[in-house]
Amino acid sequence: MEKTDKIILLFCMFSRQIAVTRMQTGAMAARPDHWGGGCGGGHIDTWTGASVRADKSAEAVAGSLGDPAAWPEEDTFRRASPAIDSREFRTALARFPTGVTVVTACSGEGRLAGVTVNSFCSVSLAPPLLLWCLSRTAPSRSVFSGASHFAIHVLAADQGRLSRRFSRGAKDKFAGLELGEGLGGAPLLDGVVALFECRRAKLHDAGDHFIILGTVERYRYSRREPLVFHAGDLGGLGRRR
Repeated sequence: MEKTDKIILLFCMFSRQIAVTRMQTGAMAARPDHWGGGCGGGHIDTWTGASVRADKSAEAVAGSLGDPAAWPEEDTFRRASPAIDSREFRTALARFPTGVTVVTACSGEGRLAGVTVNSFCSVSLAPPLLLWCLSRTAPSRSVFSGASHFAIHVLAADQGRLSRRFSRGAKDKFAGLELGEGLGGAPLLDGVVALFECRRAKLHDAGDHFIILGTVERYRYSRREPLVFHAGDLGGLGRRR
């Protein structure tokens, strides 16, 4: 088995395990905001995100899924092949709900980058590892591939506008925002459900994307309701926004 195939297989296995854990544990009790060290105390497994997709972003996919009302009610099976219909494949993947994150970083030259991502997954508790996926064609790829650190922000249910801001190719996505400075100079956003500051560990080739693996060095979480992406739309756990 090729190295890339092994990576993708492990990615899918971890995603499946997280989904099973979610069903077993149900809704989690509210906890106060706090900081924890990635290699010390705290509950690194309190909040995790998962996705079996490696697409560009939640918002980038939303416009290409078609009208959910037109989707077939009964199960429809398609065989994956080199000639797979990418639009239909995305429609199938969109049936899996995910959280929404914004990943930020700062290059050695001080250039800031941020992108909306739903291909986010916890990998390991010891050591604490996370991964996410970035398109090879993303304008910000040089920043993320060269930065020492990146920050993953799990968005709250009322941050749909922030998700859209970072999913578009704006010249300055950070204009007008109040920012903190994280590890490695990564810009930090306020009001999120959870924040993970990571040292970039590895970058792997995976088809038309890169898989970026990070070691968590600092994190925090809150009791806010998360933003959810499903069937090409954004919403909270109990309502669309």
